[in-house]
Amino acid sequence: MDEFLAQIFQVGFFAALIRIATPLILATIGELYAERSGVLNLGIEGTMLLGAMAGFSAGYFSGSLWLGVLAAMLAGMVMGLIMGLTTVTLGLSQHVSGIGVTLLGVALVRELRERGFFAGREEPKLIDLLDLVALGTVADVARLHTLNRAFVTQGLKVMAGRGNTGLAEAKRDNKPVLIDFWATWCKNCLVMDSTTLKDPQVTAALGSYVKIKFQAEDPEASPAKEVLEYVGGIGLPTYAILKAK
Repeated sequence: MDEFLAQIFQVGFFAALIRIATPLILATIGELYAERSGVLNLGIEGTMLLGAMAGFSAGYFSGSLWLGVLAAMLAGMVMGLIMGLTTVTLGLSQHVSGIGVTLLGVALVRELRERGFFAGREEPKLIDLLDLVALGTVADVARLHTLNRAFVTQGLKVMAGRGNTGLAEAKRDNKPVLIDFWATWCKNCLVMDSTTLKDPQVTAALGSYVKIKFQAEDPEASPAKEVLEYVGGIGLPTYAILKAK
């Protein structure tokens, strides 16, 4: 029971709650306004799916994050307009119209692919993004079973194949590396991050360093134990500087 409560009452757990709930809360707020106007919008899921597809596609192919955000907003507005047109203007069933909007969002993606919309464009290899899925699943304290376990297993394989981008950058540019060992329960770590490491003089002095944060929730467990022993660290916080030979 104590372990269960310790797992819940920690910063990482509440951060995961905020991160997961934010898109749902934003969509729910929009649905509340629709409900107040007398429209039962059952097409909210399809609107979110189409908005996500439009935003990701526009951002990926254009390389502009803001263009992706704009495309997602426009897609949501169009789907909302269709929902309002069918239910308010034409007076059709709100339930049927909502389900139709959801199916429209799913079918539109498939139709675009069949018509060659993505032909000639380099599509992202989603399997290469499984490391982000694995990281998000673990960070959100999700239960590792069935599909979640498979995602995390494959994501860790992808992550291991890539290596550490910070170390790769340091090796390529011959820069020194500052490794910051920390944990969510370490109050001194959080104080250092918000005070000393934010000091302008310290920031300027570390400007040429490649900074890597190593989360060591259990310093006595692998791999944190081995890494701390290698750099000679005792407890947290620990800061280690590595220089290229």
